[in-house]
Amino acid sequence: MMKSTKVKIAGIVSLLGMITAIIWLFSVLLSDNNSSKHFGFEEVCVLLSFLAYAATVILYILWTMFGVYRHTEIQKIEAENELLKRKIEQKKLREELEKKPSI
Repeated sequence: MMKSTKVKIAGIVSLLGMITAIIWLFSVLLSDNNSSKHFGFEEVCVLLSFLAYAATVILYILWTMFGVYRHTEIQKIEAENELLKRKIEQKKLREELEKKPSI
């Protein structure tokens, strides 16, 4: 499998898990058996932080198109420039090694 396929699968699984978590969270908060008067301050804080975490995971997955990060043109050009610099350095080092007499 290619790396991007694995990233997309992980993104889809995370998205479905977080959607399920949010549905579960609302069902717990809105159920008659567990009305909000039975929850203490700590439980409400934990549930709200879990909601915030789930929402940010969902937004991250959707904004990055299921984990596939797209580089801007400037980032692509900088990466290509860095690659060319390394190739030039490698070529110079090879030439220096060829010029040196072996012992």
